[in-house]
Amino acid sequence: MHPPPSELSHTVAGQRIAAHARASDLFFSHFEHHVDLEGPDAWQPAARPDLGERATWRAGVLPEAKFRNFRLDRMVASFHPAHGPKWSVHELCHRLVGWAWHPGASPLFVATAARLAELAPVALWYFYDEIGARRCARHAGSDPRFDLRCAACEALEGGPAAGGAGGDARLREEGDRYVAAELAAIAETLRLGRPVSHRWATLELCTDGLAWAAAHGRRLASPAFHGWVERFVPDGTGRHESLEALTERVGAVIAAARDGAPLEPWVGRRERWIAQDVGWRLTTIHADCEGDAAHTLDRIVVGLAHDLDVADAIEAYRPLAAAFELPEVEDAFAVGYDLPGGLGRSARQIGAGLATVCPGALALLGDAAPRTIAAFTAKDVPIRSPLGRRFSAHLAAAAGAADAAELAALESAVVHAPPMDPAVATLREGPPPDGPVRLAPGVALLRSSRDWRRWLGGRPRPPEGRRAPKRALTLAVVREPDGEVALWEIDAAVAAVGDTPAVPDVPADVRAALLAAGVWAPEAWPTG
Repeated sequence: MHPPPSELSHTVAGQRIAAHARASDLFFSHFEHHVDLEGPDAWQPAARPDLGERATWRAGVLPEAKFRNFRLDRMVASFHPAHGPKWSVHELCHRLVGWAWHPGASPLFVATAARLAELAPVALWYFYDEIGARRCARHAGSDPRFDLRCAACEALEGGPAAGGAGGDARLREEGDRYVAAELAAIAETLRLGRPVSHRWATLELCTDGLAWAAAHGRRLASPAFHGWVERFVPDGTGRHESLEALTERVGAVIAAARDGAPLEPWVGRRERWIAQDVGWRLTTIHADCEGDAAHTLDRIVVGLAHDLDVADAIEAYRPLAAAFELPEVEDAFAVGYDLPGGLGRSARQIGAGLATVCPGALALLGDAAPRTIAAFTAKDVPIRSPLGRRFSAHLAAAAGAADAAELAALESAVVHAPPMDPAVATLREGPPPDGPVRLAPGVALLRSSRDWRRWLGGRPRPPEGRRAPKRALTLAVVREPDGEVALWEIDAAVAAVGDTPAVPDVPADVRAALLAAGVWAPEAWPTG
């Protein structure tokens, strides 16, 4: 599984990281298709709510806890649809760096190793991957590294922009200074035996490393983790035994991204990364087992480590899961990418997510909902789009699902509606300005053959088998500053206004109402 190719070609540094990732046969897991196996209670950090919670669906989004969900020791990159395109190169950079651990590693070693492993991906993100990055008209000539995400910038394609030599040199120099200062702080940490912080703007990797160690330290100190490393992580497959070796690798990855220097690929290949991934999942299940179940599962793990044959491991696990209280086969092997036997993706988890965003569409599908969800899960590709929108697009292309597709599109538009643009929310209070208007940022226009408004999630449902009345209409979906979503029914003249400024042929009172509602925004606000 891989993200859209454009995400790996925005900058020269990104292209280099992607090329080195291909040389090491690295690939991605879809976060929403991946089932997190927590493991024994003894592995969980005690009384640390600051580390975040395990992922649960919220309004069609499966949040990723920064420290709990992210495993440095997993050599499969993670793709999250809610993250921006820059995350693809960042994730691959992590896997190219690898991780450091040895038996008996102290908490400070684990925290410092986590801090070091973050250095190259962060330096890439804020410095080297900004060189040649294209900007939208609003951000042209600016440096929006600490701005909120910009959809217009993210949508630009065409590879790196022609260099602005001065800006490029500044970014490179800033990146070099940041890396040197961070390495100096790490060296001082090791000399003194206590964490030494280094802060640059909002970046502070020392506390990040400590938080990651708090979230994963008990797991890494367990006999189960030690056994997994011995069985599945031979030399050259991601792990460094010392901080010195990890530091050397960090420098090599930075030089590869910044200068195009050569980088030694990992000796592991796709089958090795998959065996490591599945092997850890089975090891996690084994850690909560005892007796005959534990004995049989251990044999399965040993066999997988020996021949890397995941298909054999799956077939050996099936009867074991049926005989004992173990995770179901679909969950046990829900790694977030395709495995033999149609496994690898959790339709159950996707169904739980869809229930939080388009319950009305699922109700319309009735008995066909489970197989429709399974078909969608199998075909779902990694794109930066919310779950509900992806599902409604799937339904629109499916035979006999037109009504469910329309309702899913409306439900997902309501749930996923972005906050009102701050300028619109404030400046619409004045008298309606003259001149061209455009569709306000974040407003969605939905055209459908039926009026589905009464069928939205959480509202009383009509009798079984009923459909919304046939009536073609267009709705503008606007999220108000208080979080409530307004649905404005509009006519053809209003619906014709898009992102390009236009002067629509509508009465003055309609124009004023649409500007006040935040459906339209003027090309220019009054300045006097």
